[in-house]
Order: sequence, then C-alpha cells, then structure tokens
Amino acid sequence: MEFSENREERIAILTMLTHVSDMDGNIDEREELLIRSIAIKLNIDEQTTDDILS
Repeated sequence: MEFSENREERIAILTMLTHVSDMDGNIDEREELLIRSIAIKLNIDEQTTDDILS
C-alpha cells in the first residue's frame, strides 16, 4: 500500500481514523495503540499524533 507524500493528507487520514475510533465517546488503549502504529506507518511524528489524539 502506498501512502500520500502530502503531509496534510496523511494527517487527515489519521484524524479520520481517530474520529471513527472515538465514536463511542472514548478511545481505549488498544485503539490508541492501533492509531499510533498507523501513524508510524504514515510517517507522522509523535507530537502530531499526540495532538490528534487529544
């Protein structure tokens, strides 16, 4: 699978995944780990990932 070179598009993808995980009102540890793993694959830095999750 090839990911976009565009940083904003990668962040948008991670943000959408985070919103889907948060539909029940909170993100549990397992969901957060999955989101962080995806962020690494998308080459999104840890600070940006933290900002998206907060």
